[in-house]
Amino acid sequence: MKVPDQTNTHMDEREQELEDLRRALGGANCDRRDLYISRLLGGGYFRSAQEALDTGEQYGLNFPNRYFLLLSARPETWGDLFTTGQMDRMDSNFILRNTLEDGLPGAVHAADIQGKMICIVNLTGLPESGLRGIVQDTRRILEVLETEFGITVTVAVSRVYDSILELPRAMKDVNQIYEYLAFLDEDRPITTYEELTHVHLMPSDTSYLELESRLLGCIRASDFEQADRVMHELIQGEFGDAKPTIETVRFRVYGVVNTMLYLMNDIRNVVGHELVNQIDPGPRLTSAGSLSEIVEVMDDIFSQLSAHTAQKREAASSPWVQEIMPYVDENFRDSNLSVSSVADHFGLSSTYCSKTFRDRYGIRLPDYIQRKRLEAVKELLRAGKTLAAIAEETGFTTTLTLSRTIKRYEGTTPNKLREALMAEQSR
Repeated sequence: MKVPDQTNTHMDEREQELEDLRRALGGANCDRRDLYISRLLGGGYFRSAQEALDTGEQYGLNFPNRYFLLLSARPETWGDLFTTGQMDRMDSNFILRNTLEDGLPGAVHAADIQGKMICIVNLTGLPESGLRGIVQDTRRILEVLETEFGITVTVAVSRVYDSILELPRAMKDVNQIYEYLAFLDEDRPITTYEELTHVHLMPSDTSYLELESRLLGCIRASDFEQADRVMHELIQGEFGDAKPTIETVRFRVYGVVNTMLYLMNDIRNVVGHELVNQIDPGPRLTSAGSLSEIVEVMDDIFSQLSAHTAQKREAASSPWVQEIMPYVDENFRDSNLSVSSVADHFGLSSTYCSKTFRDRYGIRLPDYIQRKRLEAVKELLRAGKTLAAIAEETGFTTTLTLSRTIKRYEGTTPNKLREALMAEQSR
């Protein structure tokens, strides 16, 4: 009978205890750093910039340069290692924190704040390319996180500030970016505050008052089909090609809601109190959290009003609706193909074109475009082509965009999708 080696057993137990202690101490140090950074971002805690810098040094955080910006990384998926239990939240945060700190220029310190990894980027000055250089570095980081670990994040980048005490304003910047993306239901890997300002986004040339007057005329004439069209024109003018700036998006969204609420009195006069109370437009509109939800509610309101007045529109059976699907089938490999370009081809507004397509085929037009592209992607994955070649041949502007689309629609990574397709083919 073999006697167990008690010495080796004790050594293994001791090494595990030391590893657990190192992990605990590392976690405690991160917690203290995160607390300091959260106080920096919250504002009002430090009386001077020097006090803030001196306190940072006590935690091993140095900010030797003049300029500051914040980069916020919000995890969307933690990857297969996390979902299978091979990594926990601390491991995932460690990977995310270190990848960001190592991949960004200047002195970079990151903290886990309210479920987001917030990086303070301390720069001597912006590169000649401005924030484009930061965005390029960040895009490379996202590709590493996606391909190596399956971690998908959405990144927001603040404006540049010249004092550590301005970091609360930078925090407000990144929160506004996330709010902007949520309002407009946009899925962007990286968004900078700068690109959402008036310098980069031209104001709408649509006359809001003129469209509002037309809308009121349609309602008073009980033409709710046309009212729906005009409402989509109004939304297209406010949120289409000439998108609102980050400073005005909230007010434009509220403006559309207030317009609809203002028109409810006129709608009551046309269809009566009972139907309006049944539709319940007020609470439904004010509780909508994004533009797409507001549009969905308004579409439903007008649809019910049209049904009540026996004036349902017949656009869903019009010849041009039947031509959209073949047009997409023929042109989906063009990276410039979008809801907007399809609508332009048929002389329609984007929102109205997409809604009518959904009414006819039961799928949103942007989803149909992506599904067509993914069908081609799967064929090319089976053929063993590289992601770069596949992206170029199927209408995706970058491999990162391709990866995010596969993650969104197929729930997996490109490599795992390839493996599954190859396994299926070999059966």
